[in-house]
Amino acid sequence: MPPATVEIAPLLGELLDTLSHEQQCLDRFRRLLDEEERAIRTLSQPGMTSATTGKLAVLDELRGHERHRTALVQRLATGWAVEADALTLRTIADRIAGPASDALRVRHRQLTHAIADVRQASDFNGTLVANSLACFRDMIGAAAPKAEAPLYSASGALRTASAADATIMERRG
Repeated sequence: MPPATVEIAPLLGELLDTLSHEQQCLDRFRRLLDEEERAIRTLSQPGMTSATTGKLAVLDELRGHERHRTALVQRLATGWAVEADALTLRTIADRIAGPASDALRVRHRQLTHAIADVRQASDFNGTLVANSLACFRDMIGAAAPKAEAPLYSASGALRTASAADATIMERRG
């Protein structure tokens, strides 16, 4: 029995649709990162929770599209009798001609830019959280009660304010 032939054109259309869905997910994820940034800046616990929940949902959806894309690439590889690992969006675009090739190249560029933008925003939010935590630690440290030195020294002389007390006063001043 001869091997089944694989229709390439419908697979390419389905691949473009899947990439479009991935782009939509990345766009939603980027908007959620913006919401997360606002929530971090305003210390909104409900806002942070909502953004995190939304991001997890988008990542689950994106994972499904990625699995589907991988299956489509495997089917294309079978149709072209090549290893699936050898096929990237660029190599697929190189193998085909016409509008589908151009559309695939455009979608690839858009996805590459969207992923870079998401990474940058995610890194920024991570830095924002780290800096906020450092600020809170400093504030808590400054507000923590200090061990009080005795009012009088061993010789009976009255002690003046310590350098640590002066530092706290400068921060609050």
